[in-house]
Amino acid sequence: MPTERFFLVLRARWRALLAAWLGTMALVLAVSFAASPQYKATASVLVERKSIDPIAGLPLPAGTIPGYVATQMGILKSGHVAREVVRALRLENDAGLREAWKEATGERGDYKSWLSTELLQDLDVRPSVAAGRSAPPDSSLLSVSYSSPDARLSSDVPNAFVDAYIDAVLTMRQQPARQYKAFFDERAKQLGDALKEAQARLSAYRQEYNLTQSDQGMDVESHRLTELTTELVRAEDALTAAKGRRAEAGARARQTPEVLADPVVSALTGELARQEARLSTLKSQFGDANPEIIDLRAGISGLQGRLQDAIGRASGAASVTLKVAEQRAAELRAAIERQRTRVLQQQAARDAAALLVHDVQNAQRAYDAVLERANRTALESQDSQPSVSRLDVATPPVRPYWPKIPLNAAVGAVLGLLLGVLLALAREARDARLRSAEDVVFGLRQPLLLSLPDGASRRRLTTHGRVQLLGVSPDVSSR
Repeated sequence: MPTERFFLVLRARWRALLAAWLGTMALVLAVSFAASPQYKATASVLVERKSIDPIAGLPLPAGTIPGYVATQMGILKSGHVAREVVRALRLENDAGLREAWKEATGERGDYKSWLSTELLQDLDVRPSVAAGRSAPPDSSLLSVSYSSPDARLSSDVPNAFVDAYIDAVLTMRQQPARQYKAFFDERAKQLGDALKEAQARLSAYRQEYNLTQSDQGMDVESHRLTELTTELVRAEDALTAAKGRRAEAGARARQTPEVLADPVVSALTGELARQEARLSTLKSQFGDANPEIIDLRAGISGLQGRLQDAIGRASGAASVTLKVAEQRAAELRAAIERQRTRVLQQQAARDAAALLVHDVQNAQRAYDAVLERANRTALESQDSQPSVSRLDVATPPVRPYWPKIPLNAAVGAVLGLLLGVLLALAREARDARLRSAEDVVFGLRQPLLLSLPDGASRRRLTTHGRVQLLGVSPDVSSR
């Protein structure tokens, strides 16, 4: 519809438009004055999204931070918190609410659950940055609003919800910590007993095998085995030398060190040399038949016999030395075997003790870990600082937020105007008329022969005496 025709229709149907506007305004104002006033109060809380555990000092898992505010909003609007509000405000003792429950449910179901549901229906929880302004969905500031015909109740309910929510958050933090604390205390007691048993077994084993915590005793025994091995090497060298001397004594007895070092053999050898020299001198002076030479020969023969006996005795010392060396080597071998057995036994004992030490260390680590966790849960169970802070307290509103008569009147005026326009257009659609010269050409599809001005234009033309007759045309106000 062209704009000119639209305004011509509104001017022609102004009575219908005015009736619709007045009727709408009357209805809106009547409803606004007849409606019971509704009061609304708002409290706000600050939810602290901690990325660090205040007890353990460790970063929280990455998946716990996103959606944290939505979770807290769900807790705040939970049935548990609502039931705590009913209990705190003693709404179950309100006779009017009980009658409303009877009428609504016929006394079926739980009365407190019904009260909780009714409270949650009029409760509004949303993120905000300040009162009356919206905020991003992940804002840490939550506004808690409640609407009610009672101004006092509209402020008591959000305050009670905030109190119950803070208590619920604190309880959810402390109660699991208390349960875990009892578990970890019992587990720490069990691990402590196991640690004591492992330490007792280790101490008893060390006392049984005379072990110390250090390896000093093991080092002494190993050093003793090394010394015995060194002595055995020297004894075997001495045994080899004794065997050589013994063999040499059998072949060249007079050349052996024992014979050469023997003083009797040396004295007899010297005496025999002097007697043989004297015999040689006498033989050159006297003949062999000389009695002195005969006696001297008899003496030399005696000396030679005695020398042979002395050499035999001296060479026999090599056999004694060989026996002593063999006995010493055998004793050292036996001592080495005994020392080696002792070292092996001590090593086995220390290996077994090392296993017991490992058991003690494992028990100690497990006990320390559980004890640390028990101490941490003990701190968490005593933590009275929730991660929620009350920011604003709801106060009883002075004026109701509904109905807002000026706003309702403005809305009614706009709505009435729209209804009036729609009504005028609807009536025009049922009873269409020619409103302008263009309707003849475009609506009737007829040629326009004459266009007469309206009454004011005709009066102006008559006054000036200039009426121009161009032809016959239907009245623009008729069909």
